[in-house]
Amino acid sequence: MIQKILFLIVASGCIFLYKDPIFALFSDRNRNLNNVMQHLTKKEQEKLPFLIALSLKEMVPEKNLFSSFIEGVKTAEQERANNYQKKSAVQAYLAYTTQLLDPGIARNLETSQQYLQKKQEEKDSISLINNKICYKTLKNGSERGIEDKKINKVKINFTVKDMEDNFLAGNYVLSGPISCALSELVPGMAYAMLGMRLNELREIYIHPEFAYGVFSDFGKGKALSIQVELVECEATDTVFYPCLIPVDLATLHCPNETNITSLQKDYISSCGKIAWSFYKQKLPQLELDSVLSFLQKENAALSIEDRESLYKLQWLIYKN
Repeated sequence: MIQKILFLIVASGCIFLYKDPIFALFSDRNRNLNNVMQHLTKKEQEKLPFLIALSLKEMVPEKNLFSSFIEGVKTAEQERANNYQKKSAVQAYLAYTTQLLDPGIARNLETSQQYLQKKQEEKDSISLINNKICYKTLKNGSERGIEDKKINKVKINFTVKDMEDNFLAGNYVLSGPISCALSELVPGMAYAMLGMRLNELREIYIHPEFAYGVFSDFGKGKALSIQVELVECEATDTVFYPCLIPVDLATLHCPNETNITSLQKDYISSCGKIAWSFYKQKLPQLELDSVLSFLQKENAALSIEDRESLYKLQWLIYKN
């Protein structure tokens, strides 16, 4: 589950790894190392591991993900995988986070979160997932209804509205309640209906991540309110529990395989793998241990002189 799109900060810091011109040279194996080293001073050559280490370190702004980056660096050293291909899940994750950088999408996400925060602070509101899913009971039910993991088929009346209270969908204008499986409903709605009693009426507020997605045209990819009345329910032998994965990422997951955090770590690890593979190809005399010793120093920092040397080194690599 995305918490305030925390990984967005990391993704925005690492996306350049795949767009930077440095990787346009990645497959070219005919560069002459001397063309780089001969333009470095003796002092700069001696500080090469330090310069490379700090260059790598600046690629990951979040400290809690740095260990994943180092794992990727170590993997590259072991495999010498210059033609490393990202996992399909990591590729999809990268595409997803890139789309989230769109100003319109980011604005919708912020507006939706503010809307959900306001709703969950209202009287009698019950928060299920902070700033993501909450509900109010508008009318109490009288009989036992949906029990966790045991009910699959339901009959409901419902209406869906956007954040401005505009009607989007529903069946109240039709004749009678609709029948459906709980698993057919959007995950946020199904999750918020667990525990409902017969004839109970709830007002559910859902973040787009758990409705139709942040990229959907339905409701303009913003938060929704769903008023639902449970008319009938039927227990089945099928165990069901709403899978609370953001719908835009649901296709990336196999059951019980991974989650957003591990997907994020895979992505950061691939950044480390590609970055080290590149530097190792261009500067094969680099020793991993010497670079790691600087990478793992928390207070290591580039001076103005070091920064100029690093820019010089990177320019030489681009040129050669």
